[in-house]
Amino acid sequence: ESGRIAGVVQYGANRVDFIDSGLYLEAHGDHFDKKKGRPSLLLFSLTGEMTNSQRPVHFVSHEGRVSIHFDGNFAEGVDSKNVIVREEDLFLPNPDTLIITSAQQHGYGIPVHGGKIVFSEPDPDREFGSLPFGFVVLDEQGNVVQTFADKEDFQASCLGIHGEAGVGEHLLFGCNEKREDGTGDGGIFVMTHDPVTGLFSAHKIAYPDGLRTSILRSHHAQPFAIGNYGSRPDPGYKALVRINPDSTEIDPNDIQQLSTDYRGFDFEKEHGNKLAVLTVDGLLQVFNPSDWTLLGSTQVVEDFSGAEGLRPALTVGSGFAYVSNPNAGEILEVDLDTVSVSRTFSVEGQPVNMAALGWVAPLGPVPARDADHSHEHVADGDDFSHVYYASLSEGLNMISSPLKPRTPMDARSLAEMVGATMVIKLDDVNQEYVGWTPDAPDNGFPIEGAKGYIVNLPRARQVAFVGAPWTNQPQVSAAPIARSIDTPANTWAFVVSGQLEGVQNLEGYLVTVRNLRTNAIMTNRVRNDYFAAATADLSRQSVVRVGDTLEVTVVDVTGEIASEKLSFVVTPEALANAVLPITLKGIGIPKQSLVLQNYPNPFNPETWIPYRLSESAPVTLTIYDMTGRLVRTLSLGIKPAGFYQGRARAAYWDGLNDVGERVSSGVYFYRLSTPSFHQMKRMIILK
Repeated sequence: ESGRIAGVVQYGANRVDFIDSGLYLEAHGDHFDKKKGRPSLLLFSLTGEMTNSQRPVHFVSHEGRVSIHFDGNFAEGVDSKNVIVREEDLFLPNPDTLIITSAQQHGYGIPVHGGKIVFSEPDPDREFGSLPFGFVVLDEQGNVVQTFADKEDFQASCLGIHGEAGVGEHLLFGCNEKREDGTGDGGIFVMTHDPVTGLFSAHKIAYPDGLRTSILRSHHAQPFAIGNYGSRPDPGYKALVRINPDSTEIDPNDIQQLSTDYRGFDFEKEHGNKLAVLTVDGLLQVFNPSDWTLLGSTQVVEDFSGAEGLRPALTVGSGFAYVSNPNAGEILEVDLDTVSVSRTFSVEGQPVNMAALGWVAPLGPVPARDADHSHEHVADGDDFSHVYYASLSEGLNMISSPLKPRTPMDARSLAEMVGATMVIKLDDVNQEYVGWTPDAPDNGFPIEGAKGYIVNLPRARQVAFVGAPWTNQPQVSAAPIARSIDTPANTWAFVVSGQLEGVQNLEGYLVTVRNLRTNAIMTNRVRNDYFAAATADLSRQSVVRVGDTLEVTVVDVTGEIASEKLSFVVTPEALANAVLPITLKGIGIPKQSLVLQNYPNPFNPETWIPYRLSESAPVTLTIYDMTGRLVRTLSLGIKPAGFYQGRARAAYWDGLNDVGERVSSGVYFYRLSTPSFHQMKRMIILK
């Protein structure tokens, strides 16, 4: 996805290597400069021996992760293995990988939103050989969340799957048209992600005839995908089809006939407004994919429809298409604006498949540079090509930033880099811990040199810090310190975080969390309706246990109570993540109206009477003596719903009756009334 790394899938050699193109983006404030470094073969590679499988084929890059599928071998009883690794981790010599095992299949693993994976299901009946027939949606731990694999429900399965593409929130897959017995209603299988629920729904786009699509291409700027269209052996794939993921059937106007079989097709990479198509007669055609207008064509190589062995191939970049000519040892560059050959490159050997790379998104360390690639002098203090590899343990780690990153790092970027569920720092000025979690509305505090940070990882992993040596900073250890409490029942650092809902402006409200077992307190001010109260013990002693009850209260910016006392229990899941996510509803609005005990009590000569209103109402306070005689009536006016408990907001009685005389010592009763509520309590004047 970044445009920097190419995967070299070697089916025969049973391995996948990765090449760093050396293309990188250099940050300059509000923009990036495109830079070139020296290409290199990355240290990490995937082999069949490592995965205990065979035949790597499908390579998918999506949502910052790379998925490589090893088909396995049905005849030899070798299972399929799907390997998923974060793209930025490909620079590491031994990155973390997630491996999904299944029965042998020519399948896919597609990384999607929220760390989930859409994984193809092998067909136990092998109706279409090794082609799968449906999908499961897996969470980050590999647990099945949803299933679309009912062979008798053709709206919830996809027999003979081949070809995939993503269009916005949709995933599209090519399915077989019919079973061999003629049953079924094949088509294009569409899975649509709901960003609110995080779940997928599915429907089919019906084929209009006995043909199918088996290769799909898409571009982020277009609301549709393009697929090949035809069948084998006859009539061949001599058409392309435009696919709207919201439709239920293909419009005949969406089908573009070709003069002969295609060899390759793809969108222009930068804008997606052109589609280049190479056909086996050696012709390169360029279409407007929105309406199939032919923008131009050119003969790039000789007709190879009957050729055996290596055949020309197509890849499309930004503004240009590239066609390999293996027999001539050449690669031809075609300008997509003029639709003419602009350059010809002679290469050693017989070039076939290619990958077009470019500057898409920042990724990885600055590559090495030489005289041919470097265009500026880089001072020693500004050399951001240093890399520090750190091995982080599962659970809590204390880390520092060993190198100054080219782009300043904050809590969010640190959490994304290491895969943390939370980040904690020590506020030196106020001597308190400050927490941050990924559901925060902002990016959190800056990550500075010579500072320590606590992060929690769901699993151990190796990460690469890339940047320049810190200057004017005291030397600090960059190595992480593993957690010392290796038990699922305790943790030495913890965050309680979440959202507040209630009155219109909650900015600056103070959230206090008290552990009822230890009486320890953590606090945090609300910002953008979010808070993250943190605690830690740097001697690695337990601060929270499973089953602890945490009492949460909220006060407003004046110190006035703004919530009931709310209780939450620490669960094993919360402890594993070192985060208890909560939602505080009704802040500033009590669940029910209530009159509380006056204070001070006994009193002389004045007292305050706290109360709560669950709804806006006119409020009256009446005071009676022991005989029931009315002593004083106080009209408090129309009060909005809220907590009236501090001296600034509570009802006030100065100890005088209605005629201004000071009342005598004794027992009195006060009654607070609204049109829908009243409550009475007792108080004592003691002189």
